[in-house]
Amino acid sequence: MRYVCIVLFLVLTITTGTAQTIIKGNVKDAQGNPIPLANIKVLNSDLGTATNKDGLFILEPPASAKTLIVSAIGYATQNVAIDNQSAINIT
Repeated sequence: MRYVCIVLFLVLTITTGTAQTIIKGNVKDAQGNPIPLANIKVLNSDLGTATNKDGLFILEPPASAKTLIVSAIGYATQNVAIDNQSAINIT
């Protein structure tokens, strides 16, 4: 029984320490129009997604992630700080 408690404690500690946050956001141009198919990538990672036709995205980066890279054809690439935000609006 003691070993079961120790294992349970370790599993809970590990899963809590690697918690991820879901980030929802949108990407718009200077006029406020959505940018469909913009690429959203976590810096120094293979994790990423693309915006839908309305410029919306959802991403679940690791807790250690600090920056998103946003790129789209015809627009300048931007680095956006995550700063523990769960909603990010990019213009």
